[in-house]
Amino acid sequence: MSPSLFDDFQQIATSFSVPLGTVGIAFVGIWLAHAWTISRLKEAIKHEYAISLQEHRTGQEKELQIFKAANDTLLQEHKREQDRLILDHRATQDRQLQQQRDEFETKLHMMKHENEVGQLRTSLFFKHQQEAFQAILIETAFAISCWGRKYDPVTCIWGRIPESNYEKIESTIRNYQLFLDPDCKLALDILINVYQNSFPFDDGHGEIAKDGRKPLSDAEYLQPRLAALFQMKIGVPYEKEAFLEIALLGIVRLLSQHFQTSNDLSLKMLSHKFLDTEDSVALAKEQFVELNTDLQTLLDTLRSDGWASNKKYTQLKKLLGVIRK
Repeated sequence: MSPSLFDDFQQIATSFSVPLGTVGIAFVGIWLAHAWTISRLKEAIKHEYAISLQEHRTGQEKELQIFKAANDTLLQEHKREQDRLILDHRATQDRQLQQQRDEFETKLHMMKHENEVGQLRTSLFFKHQQEAFQAILIETAFAISCWGRKYDPVTCIWGRIPESNYEKIESTIRNYQLFLDPDCKLALDILINVYQNSFPFDDGHGEIAKDGRKPLSDAEYLQPRLAALFQMKIGVPYEKEAFLEIALLGIVRLLSQHFQTSNDLSLKMLSHKFLDTEDSVALAKEQFVELNTDLQTLLDTLRSDGWASNKKYTQLKKLLGVIRK
């Protein structure tokens, strides 16, 4: 019992003149009642607190369950949305891939078709080109054979190329013009010039026959090299210097016929009209470096003199381009 409570109780007992024993018993009873009351009050408070705590815990658990349920719902919705986006993305990719595949297959089909058409055209072109080369070689060989029999034992000269052979060759070249590339056309121009150089000329008093020996020799020189050039064009192994020798012969002929006034030593030697065909080309090969330089100088001079539009100038320029390859 606390001192203050005892003192208060003692004062009360003294004021009412109550015996101390009775007062003690009463005090004990009151104290017990007070203690019991306090104990019950504490128990009640503790019980109420426990109930409140339990209710609070229950409420938190319910809120947690609600939160978890809401969170699970959000997660499921998010997952469903992600799955939907993935499926949409995959579907979009599949559509794009299919579209690209369709476009690729369309392009591939078009390329295949164009390739087949190109192969057909190439095959047809190749076939016509072979026919052209064959026809030209047959006609030129036949012309040389006929021309070789034109020797006149009285005058000791060969006549011109037979007119029928020349016309046939010209007609054949003209008919197959579409299937001849620039190299072939250039070589055939040289051949035609060789034929024309055998024609008689008119001095104003009538035609004077030329000796066809040199043109015939040039034509015989050109024949196998022309065949080698044609072989190159259809992919058959050939003599690599054939086209070079054709071009050099063309240069020699141009120099001897049209540019004999040149002061350059190599050009003057090459333009000597009495040189044999084989010797002329061999000399051109020996003086190849000097020939290149002198021809370029000659072309520069001719251009400054107004020859740029002249056919012979153009042909000489093309031939120089061939031998420089």
